[in-house]
Amino acid sequence: PNGNVSAEFEYKDGYLTGTNKRYYTNGQLQITELVEFGNTEGTFRSYYSNGKMRHEYNYRHDNLHGYYKEYNDKGILSEEGNYYNGIAHGPMKLYDDSGKLLETYFFYYGKLLSVKK
Repeated sequence: PNGNVSAEFEYKDGYLTGTNKRYYTNGQLQITELVEFGNTEGTFRSYYSNGKMRHEYNYRHDNLHGYYKEYNDKGILSEEGNYYNGIAHGPMKLYDDSGKLLETYFFYYGKLLSVKK
């Protein structure tokens, strides 16, 4: 209604394919992702309406796969970890609002092994 672009998508042979973007009503980028034949591939990024990064995930064949980061609305890292084919694997670190490390969870293919505070 305000004349700003709300989304950009590409289709090929009936499937979402290419870089897709969604925007807030203020025109700020909300989400960017690479889709290949309907599956999210590569880096997925989402942003707060103030332009700060919110999430950065990696996907392979529509599953979380690889390193990820999450941020608070001030742009400070709040969580980071790793996924292997959609399953938590490796250390997952949680931070407070100032970026100080609170605790670390250690996963082995989805199984929680330990927590360090």
